[in-house]
Amino acid sequence: MAKAKEIIIAIGSNFTQRKNIEYAKAQLCGILCDDIIFSKEAWTQPIGIKSDLFLNCLCVATTKHSYKQIKIALKHVERKCGRTLKNDRLGHVMLDLDILKFDGKLFHEEDWKRDYISELIEDINMRIKDKEMEQ
Repeated sequence: MAKAKEIIIAIGSNFTQRKNIEYAKAQLCGILCDDIIFSKEAWTQPIGIKSDLFLNCLCVATTKHSYKQIKIALKHVERKCGRTLKNDRLGHVMLDLDILKFDGKLFHEEDWKRDYISELIEDINMRIKDKEMEQ
């Protein structure tokens, strides 16, 4: 049986933000293991596009799926939420799901330099400590 691997996923939306973030959280709960933790949410300015503010959060969990399987599943969730090339060109990012870390390997290295990512990682770490203290 495959060993569970830690995964960190960045979740973002700039169009019907709250609805789309909640949709993403529900979908991720069905894809990942039961130990899923979501960070608080943070509003941020768009980077590289003209659009409304983005609502962002992070998800930390474990998975027994491969990186490729998770990537395919995340793209499917984005599409089900209405993410299309046409909407992206209009500046409507319905849902963006990016794997930041998988089984110890970092991805989207520029994202790690963003202040809100550091802030949300800090929030996740606090939530993990709180959860450990409860047990």
